[in-house]
Amino acid sequence: MKYIKLIKLLYLADRKSFLERGRTITTDCYVSMEHGPVLSITYNLIGGTHRQTDHTWERAISTVDDFDVKLNNPDARIKLDELSQADIEALDWVFAQYGHWNRWKLIDEIMHKLPEWTDPGDSMSPIDYLDILKAGNISPEDQARIEEELNSLTTVQELLVLPDW
Repeated sequence: MKYIKLIKLLYLADRKSFLERGRTITTDCYVSMEHGPVLSITYNLIGGTHRQTDHTWERAISTVDDFDVKLNNPDARIKLDELSQADIEALDWVFAQYGHWNRWKLIDEIMHKLPEWTDPGDSMSPIDYLDILKAGNISPEDQARIEEELNSLTTVQELLVLPDW
């Protein structure tokens, strides 16, 4: 699969999960790039510019010629125990809807029409979670609740990070 298509499908599944449940699948950061919204860390993993200490990505997925990604062992059973049933359903729904589309149709007909996306040209610009919630017509009350939950999670994650000694 072309890596740009993979990133777009993952973004759509993450977005769907976020709008329906107030939780993302990937906990990735979102940015606008020339070809639409992108999962920033995933994009860097595919490009090999993000260091991952347990090398899970490198063991499972390889970037190959012509902007493709592939499973390193397609016959291996993928561990799905960290995904909820709702995560799997969001991924399945997005793949059923758009998995057969080529990357350019996906970009032109879906990604460039998402309200949270702005064309940054040759650069990138962050997409705030609130922009996605507003684009999804989430009520201001629910937006505030979700934002509070996200801030709480961020605070807990910061408290759990061990210092570099």
